[in-house]
Amino acid sequence: MSELKTWRSGKLFGVVLCALVCLSVFGCRAPEEIKQGYVGEYCFEDEDCREGLLCDDTRAVCMELRVGSLEKCEAMCERMDQCNAPQEQCLTACHNTVRDWSEAAFDSFAACVTTDLTCEEMQSSYAPQTCYLRISLDEQRSEVCASFIESAMTCDQDGAALNSLRDGCLLVARTGTDESWGRAEACTTRLSSGTCTDVAVCLNNALSLSPALAL
Repeated sequence: MSELKTWRSGKLFGVVLCALVCLSVFGCRAPEEIKQGYVGEYCFEDEDCREGLLCDDTRAVCMELRVGSLEKCEAMCERMDQCNAPQEQCLTACHNTVRDWSEAAFDSFAACVTTDLTCEEMQSSYAPQTCYLRISLDEQRSEVCASFIESAMTCDQDGAALNSLRDGCLLVARTGTDESWGRAEACTTRLSSGTCTDVAVCLNNALSLSPALAL
């Protein structure tokens, strides 16, 4: 199973669900003249948000642009367009995808899309996934992920949960900042001293697993 799977713009169900909740609470979409578009407010598209913000379609709320990411995301989207390999809602999807990544991982990813891949490669493969897998994976982080998976297997987790753990852990191991990886790595203390439930709770929270490990 793919670790990255797809640009996060593909999670239309989440957007529709949030939209339905918004409609049920507020009755209808607010008129344009009174829409505020501040950070954290509901949105349906980028135009619903104030300048400098984008609509995070995984949560259907306005979010701030990551510093320095706009130019790189625009360059990647432009490159894929030029190679006749466009991505749906590319700019927003790019921001959603790299939102919690380290600068080093983002730089590697952007360089791969804009420079390393040929147009032929983009047309024959899924560029974001290809470039994600080319981001360097720290060996020690990879070993920690392997220990998590081994522990989950001994706790009789099902296949879907194991795949979710593998993909989620490797994603943070490959792209995460020291802070985000530290939250995951802290769960290693539960492997020897905690129960299966303790380990599952820690990993579910640290990696935001979906589907989650069974408690």
